Amino acid sequence: MTEDFFKEADAYHRSLGNMFDAFAKAERELVHLLGKLVGLDHDMTNALLSGARADAAIGQIRRVHRALKKELPSALDFSLIQLKIISNDRNLLAHHGAISSNRHGRVTSNWRVALPDVTMNEISVSPEQLDSMAQDLRTTVLVFDYLARQGSPTGTEEFDQICGIALAEAEQNAWRYKSTKVDQTLDQ
Repeated sequence: MTEDFFKEADAYHRSLGNMFDAFAKAERELVHLLGKLVGLDHDMTNALLSGARADAAIGQIRRVHRALKKELPSALDFSLIQLKIISNDRNLLAHHGAISSNRHGRVTSNWRVALPDVTMNEISVSPEQLDSMAQDLRTTVLVFDYLARQGSPTGTEEFDQICGIALAEAEQNAWRYKSTKVDQTLDQ
């Protein structure tokens, strides 16, 4: 039993690391896309937007499109929605860690800090769910990169094909990760 516990813990932590790495890359590409949308070059994007985080950048991209009276491309809209879902669940995990639960396997929850009149959030976090998050984040990276380049080729046919596949997946809203978040108000 101990050996199984350590194998499961290793798989979980490997998947957790992959998800956090993919999130950082998605956040970086999102900020790069925001800079391109407002006409900033690479250096100015870094100077002005380097502190922007995913939640803020998502809102800013939506506001830029509204200000320009332009509709968000569906691949971008769906990518932003999925990134927000993952960001919320990642934040819960980053700030509250995960524990083993007899009911749901490994979960993360704000139950230790939630007040009686505050909503308690809980999600289950298996290696498979973390891997799905990471895969969706890698898809958003490709979508954000493609849109930042405005579809101009990279010079590598294989990468351009991969970006095209990611764009098609995003346009179809075909995401792997589905949040298991359970919100409940705690009883007093």
